Amino acid sequence: MAKTSALKSATFSQVLIFSDGPQLVLLDTAATSKVVAVAINKKGFDYPFLAAEVSLAQFNDYLAEKFDLRYLFLRADLKRHYIFDLPDFDQKEVSLAPFHLSEERQDRFLPEPGLFARHHTDEVENRDKFIQSTEIYNVDGSWDLPEFSRFYRQVSDIYSILNAIDLYTDDTAEVIDRRQVQTAFMKPFQGGGSYVSMYDQLLLAQPRGQRLRVGGIQYHSPGYVEIRGRVDPFREIRALIDRVEERRADIAQGYKTLHRLLKRLKLLTLSAEKFDKKSETAELVTVEGKRFSEVLGAVGWNELSAISGGNPLVAAKALLSLYRRATRLQEFFAQGRLSFPDDDFKLERREPPA
Repeated sequence: MAKTSALKSATFSQVLIFSDGPQLVLLDTAATSKVVAVAINKKGFDYPFLAAEVSLAQFNDYLAEKFDLRYLFLRADLKRHYIFDLPDFDQKEVSLAPFHLSEERQDRFLPEPGLFARHHTDEVENRDKFIQSTEIYNVDGSWDLPEFSRFYRQVSDIYSILNAIDLYTDDTAEVIDRRQVQTAFMKPFQGGGSYVSMYDQLLLAQPRGQRLRVGGIQYHSPGYVEIRGRVDPFREIRALIDRVEERRADIAQGYKTLHRLLKRLKLLTLSAEKFDKKSETAELVTVEGKRFSEVLGAVGWNELSAISGGNPLVAAKALLSLYRRATRLQEFFAQGRLSFPDDDFKLERREPPA
């Protein structure tokens, strides 16, 4: 192997493409980035790899197939490239040497256009944190366009808040992503906007690879709507719809009790900044908020409190807002116009390259 100045160390994570040996591998170097490396031919090395260090957000986008592997190397957002020798399989530590990716080297070393994440021969470990799954809503009966828009809006809003809470409470998530979702979450409660704007901003604040998007629609009845997003919020939405149906009366009563408490204490229009989080009033709101969150079952009070900055008034108002959207969505199911397929979520599968 040629002597290089090892200015950075990384840990081997996994093989992504294997064909007569590792061709694409993934390394870990920091909590906020990934190193993607492709096998190349270069004299002086035993098993040389060209690597690009990218943010988790950009890696998410690559897995969501927003662009191919060549683009990932050319537009690596951290603007750092390396070269290294792949160590023996019993070694995990990898020494990375800086490498200037000139135009001449781009032509020599980079893969051809069109190699996407679906061509991986091995699944990304813990891929539910990155890659999207597909949820199907079966559609039947008569719909007009405003109703169809209202249905998708409820799904989008519920998904956005559940995924935002998952992201914020994930210790491995990028700090900037956690800050962005909390800022978007808190804004309407600080007198800076409406609930509608909160859900819109929550969607935009999340990494692009995690955002909800429509995969396909068949409008005829019976038809379907195919929606792509993270699998965990999809599971939580299904559970929420079932719970609203099964415990409708208890949940409605919990909503009324919490709403009446906030109304009686003149808190419905009070901004979060003016609310005393250490007061007796805060304790009352916490008690009723916890009780309602347990009945609703969509999200834990502690997780909701965390993204709310420890403010029980914010957590309570968000919980009320979530309930209203859940009941609107569940009503379509009660009418028989929406249903879930019998099978579970469809994870996007990887096919080996030809």
